[in-house]
Amino acid sequence: MKGLLCVAAAVLAVSVVSGPAAYAMNVPVLAAEDESGSSLDEILDDLENSTPAELNYANPMGYWAGMTYVNENMGISLTLPDSFEILETQNDSQVSYLVAAADSQAQEFFQLVSVDLTVSDDEDLTEQECLELMGESLVSSAGLSVSNEAFSTATLGGQDWTQMSVDISSEDGAGGQARCYCLKDVSTAYIATVISFEGGNTGIQAILDSITPLEQGVWNGNVYMNEGMGISMTIPERFAITKNDSSLADAGLIFYAMAQDTGETIQMFSISTEDGVPEDYDEEDLLNDVLSGMTESDEYTLGEEKFSDVEICGTDYTLMTVTASYGEGADIGFNYYGRLTDDMAYVLVCTGLDSQALADEVIQAAIPCESGSFYGETYLNTSIGIGFTLPETWDVLSGYTQESGYDQAFMAGDADSGESIQLQVYNLEELGLSDLTEEVYGQQIMEIYEDQGLDAEDTIGSIAIGSAPYSVVTATGNIEGWAVKMNICYRIQDDHLYVFFFTCDQAEQTEGYSDMLAQMGITGEM
Repeated sequence: MKGLLCVAAAVLAVSVVSGPAAYAMNVPVLAAEDESGSSLDEILDDLENSTPAELNYANPMGYWAGMTYVNENMGISLTLPDSFEILETQNDSQVSYLVAAADSQAQEFFQLVSVDLTVSDDEDLTEQECLELMGESLVSSAGLSVSNEAFSTATLGGQDWTQMSVDISSEDGAGGQARCYCLKDVSTAYIATVISFEGGNTGIQAILDSITPLEQGVWNGNVYMNEGMGISMTIPERFAITKNDSSLADAGLIFYAMAQDTGETIQMFSISTEDGVPEDYDEEDLLNDVLSGMTESDEYTLGEEKFSDVEICGTDYTLMTVTASYGEGADIGFNYYGRLTDDMAYVLVCTGLDSQALADEVIQAAIPCESGSFYGETYLNTSIGIGFTLPETWDVLSGYTQESGYDQAFMAGDADSGESIQLQVYNLEELGLSDLTEEVYGQQIMEIYEDQGLDAEDTIGSIAIGSAPYSVVTATGNIEGWAVKMNICYRIQDDHLYVFFFTCDQAEQTEGYSDMLAQMGITGEM
């Protein structure tokens, strides 16, 4: 990597510590008011000829991690099956096309849009009225025959949506069903439309089942991220995971994972405490309450609970260990980790013949949410609302580490081109630097790079990454015979300093590097 990455990391540390093609049909969306005054009659043009979309990870209305979509405004995440292809769309003044995807083989389509009802003075429309207009549009715009219209309520992602179900048939006689769901939030309507022909519904149902409230965390494969807990953890591959099950949610159990060969289990509970808890109620009481929920059985006896204090990614938890003895059989260990916040209780439970070893395996692989997570080659950081996929020739050079006062979220690059990107996250409160300003930090960067023999610009610029503003210092110079350009982009948010460090050749950027910057939603010269 031409020796640059190590230099960059050291410099920044010092500065802070020192100071489907789709099938042939059109799909309706709610569109801006035209001359006729209709609020819902425009469609996506000729989806048959659509190409896979360039994923807009930095869309402030949501972002992607592989096939998982996260929308903080709606408070949900959802995951598309691998058989679905994400379609290219174009937004307008009223409609943001959040997700459009299809499985051309199974003849299934899913779309989610966000509609600004103020654009056409439709703020007073009810959810059912929005859906009735959607039904009209299916007929007028998509050329479908619609019958058997029925309305009901459906729960998706923990929220009650108004649902409209209709039977549809195309001009060539193909039959199927369309379901439209509407969720209205003041002047914004979110409309999800699912269409399936010839009985296809497996993929559609999988998408709907995957819709999860963000407070229950975000899944991508076997990686689980929960901002409330502030951690992201990887469930070992040997575990089969059950999640998004209403029967689990009713008990506060977010997911249950079991390794069939070893009998080990991992469980995560998230319990609302908004209605209050008894005075003097603490983590030990919480863990005993969860333990008491175990099915009573004559087959085992529980040993004495032991309590201790532990840290998970820098956050204090109470650990309760207890053993269940099955007569002359093996003893099963239980490790309960609990934490109470003002409005939530979180409990992680690991069980097995050696529950401590399992717990260590899970916890040691956990990283803070502020540091984000890699899902294969895709990086997602929900704390600052960005995601991107590394160019094919790039490697992740290191994972999460702590050194010199910062969390190195990631470091990645291409050894041939020398291009690289890294993110460092500083907890300013822990460092006693809560009063640090971006201006002061920028001046420190300038001084340090000048001391390194680099030509740093003498003014602090501004740039956007995703939907958030960042300050930026640009430096150029010659390192080991390489004419290098560095952009140091930083932002202070929630007592954390986020520093992106971009490196490329002064004269030319590779296409992969430019594409990655575009995915991050970077606007301004880099």
